[in-house]
Amino acid sequence: MDDYALPTEFHPAGILEKGLLIEPIAKYQFFYNWCNIKGIADVTLNQETKKWFIEIEDTQIRLSHPPILNYSYILPDFTKVKRYLNSRIYPMSTKSLFKSIENYFRMFMDIEKEGMYKILAIYPFLSFFQDQFQNVFYIM
Repeated sequence: MDDYALPTEFHPAGILEKGLLIEPIAKYQFFYNWCNIKGIADVTLNQETKKWFIEIEDTQIRLSHPPILNYSYILPDFTKVKRYLNSRIYPMSTKSLFKSIENYFRMFMDIEKEGMYKILAIYPFLSFFQDQFQNVFYIM
């Protein structure tokens, strides 16, 4: 797992990197998936340094800022996260998720050009990888 070393710091809104996902699920809790090692990490304040951190596999990872207390988006349902961790719920394949998003746009939008539904479905995926590109497209 040397190629997939844990970072020393991440933004409190989460991180998605090769081999690593850290996602907020509550004000002071994060879900993580590091090379298929999954769990829930509590946010802790180091009283000496006054820095917030989580711990994954005995490694402390600092938050670059204090935890977000009021998210502008809906956090995942904690019971579903627990079910996922207990192997009682499985994520959709990327292909199924893409088709589901495409069908959502087909249901709620009337677009003349058929190929636009696929372009619209690409956009949510782009949000996870936008920092890997110099330029990205914007849908208004």
